[in-house]
Amino acid sequence: MKKLLFISLIFPIISQELIVNSFDNQSNYDDTYWQLDMSGASGLGYANCSSSNISHDNNGAVKIEYNVQNEESWGGFTKLSHFHPDPESVYDFSDFNVISFWYYNELPASEIDRMDLRFVLYDVSTSPNNDVYSESQVEYFYSFHFDMLDMAPGWNKVEIPLTGTNIPDQSLPYTFGFNNTGWNGIPGDNNFDLDSIKGFALEFFVNNPSGTAGDSVQGTIILDELKAENTEIAEPEEVTVTFQVDMSNENINPACPPSLAGSWNGWQWTETLEEGQDNIWSTDITLNSDVTYEYKFGNCGWSLEDLEPGSECTNTTGIYTNRFIQTSNQDTVLSPVCYGGCEQECEQPDLVLVTFQVDTNNNPNGYDDQLDMFLIGSFQTPFAWDIDLFPINLEDSNDDGIWNTTISILSGTYIEYKFTNGEGGDALIENNIENCSNDDGNRYLTVPYQDITLEATYFNSCNSEGNVTVTFQVDMSNQEIGGGDGACGVHIGGSFNYFDWWVDELSDDNDDDIWKTDIILEIGDFIEYKFANCGSFGIETVPDDCGYGEDLNRSFTVPSQDTIISPVCFETCSQECGDISYSTVTFSVDMNNEETSETGVFVSGPGALMGPSGIQLYDNDNDDIWTGTISVPYGEYYYKFRNGYYTEWDADGWEELSGNCAYGEFSDRRLIVDEPTICQDIVNFGTCETYENSFCAECGSGDANQDNLTDVLDVVVIITSIINQIEFSNIEICHADINSDGLVNVLDVVVIVNSIISS
Repeated sequence: MKKLLFISLIFPIISQELIVNSFDNQSNYDDTYWQLDMSGASGLGYANCSSSNISHDNNGAVKIEYNVQNEESWGGFTKLSHFHPDPESVYDFSDFNVISFWYYNELPASEIDRMDLRFVLYDVSTSPNNDVYSESQVEYFYSFHFDMLDMAPGWNKVEIPLTGTNIPDQSLPYTFGFNNTGWNGIPGDNNFDLDSIKGFALEFFVNNPSGTAGDSVQGTIILDELKAENTEIAEPEEVTVTFQVDMSNENINPACPPSLAGSWNGWQWTETLEEGQDNIWSTDITLNSDVTYEYKFGNCGWSLEDLEPGSECTNTTGIYTNRFIQTSNQDTVLSPVCYGGCEQECEQPDLVLVTFQVDTNNNPNGYDDQLDMFLIGSFQTPFAWDIDLFPINLEDSNDDGIWNTTISILSGTYIEYKFTNGEGGDALIENNIENCSNDDGNRYLTVPYQDITLEATYFNSCNSEGNVTVTFQVDMSNQEIGGGDGACGVHIGGSFNYFDWWVDELSDDNDDDIWKTDIILEIGDFIEYKFANCGSFGIETVPDDCGYGEDLNRSFTVPSQDTIISPVCFETCSQECGDISYSTVTFSVDMNNEETSETGVFVSGPGALMGPSGIQLYDNDNDDIWTGTISVPYGEYYYKFRNGYYTEWDADGWEELSGNCAYGEFSDRRLIVDEPTICQDIVNFGTCETYENSFCAECGSGDANQDNLTDVLDVVVIITSIINQIEFSNIEICHADINSDGLVNVLDVVVIVNSIISS
């Protein structure tokens, strides 16, 4: 496993420094210097700057009185941002290895353990010019200062290493430098470019523990002497952590062992566990000391455990509830925990009380209020699913339309059930619960290890009071679905699932290219969302005409009844997709510096690039330059070359890229398809360098013999090859295919001859 970070201890060695802001006078912190931004809709947060009567250098300092409103599910922030005032200039920190400032908590945060300071640098290295003044158009590198705002009054110096990482969703202590978490800004080139810093921000962040929603936290901090300087940097201390899980209450697939996933790699892959004694499974992970990590166990790959929010061993952020660990400065063996819980030993099955409830106030079609309500299911005795002889009676003791019954069932048991109106052959058995049922169309539950009262759901519905079902639809007729290989489908991310691009998948049951899914939402909520072709690999770009807000999301307000939203064409504002424009695209890669796999070379990516298995390339003239030509719809594509044939995304063979050709979370190559014929330059595998004899400048010219002329000699080459049935190489096709139909034949001869005559 590769090392995550590079910084731990700092020792000053050189006095060289660059003053970023001395904060000595008002012009250093007035309204023209800062931009104020905050979360939430109330606008009650603030960050007021004024002159301080104390300073560290005795020349002046800025006092910031801050207030942060806890208005979001994750908390809230109030932020002061600064951009370089010269549109053509940036801050260049490339000659320094730390950025530092002094601080003094005049009034510590009003609530302890609630406030963090996040110091942010804005990297604009991938922008076409330096004239960038929007946080949405920068690479957003955070440093996290978890306890700083709780410190007692007194001067303290902060030194942040000018080292960057790209670990999604990982809040790292500032002593490890800056991390692009993926929460804000653009993916960029995955590099922390110190010579391209357009500005910085001070972000005051409040968390949202249980019971604090809607409150606010205030404080006053004094800042002085913000500068870049040089210090001696030592590598961080690494420790080995042994994770253990008790799987005795789980069914394990012999072909797919338990797993472990965590924030140390941005949740990008899972670790496989090994079995020990008594159903205890474990693995060793190398981590940095003194860092908080989140993690989960899985029962086979990404089938991760469900954990209870608010329990003693978990941390909840939005819809995600994970285990957590604060690493120490020595190797650690964690005690085993029961899969799915906090107990060190799995509870033994025992009888618990399960209270079932159904709300008949929705009065669905076919419901007869003169008949009683019953429960049937897999746990019935003496006969499972018995509607005739011994259905289970429910009672409406309060005459409020909510019927219930309590049954003793063995904990850990998986059960299926339905409610019925009446009994016997005339009973109305639930038949409209697809959105909350399993593959067999039944409600289901794994019985917990303590008594439970289930929510009162409406009869013959997945809704409950205050909720409705919304059907989302998208027309995908102009897209290659998923990874092209069918292994990855169509998804939707929105404010209802915290824009998780993998949670809610759509389906096309009647093969009409209209993909749909049902989501249960709360009446009156304002919803933002987007569709995605293969989860986070293919999030749609919504046009300005129908995009809402800075992120250009689709949006609507949830009505008071079940709603079917009309289909919309993917990446457009139209309800129907028009004709698709296709391009002939040639990919080429130089493998001379690689040991080429026996299974060949491929170009792989989502959508039309056929997923992880990809499109096969060929080396017909044995020069180890592999090429391939395909027809793809107009659009934007991300891809990599792959050495060998693999059917899984997380298998081997991928080229590893860095530099100006690497885009996004996975450092992919990017292709914009917007013209009938595109011939990519020959690139060296694993680098951004192009092959020195790249032929693509003349692709589609008709120059079959590649002498930089299109003349009668090219006609001779083509006709001779056709007569003698000589197979064209991909490079020859690229040059000679002047009509861009992917073939070299007599039609190209006609076009070339006409071109010669007309010239």
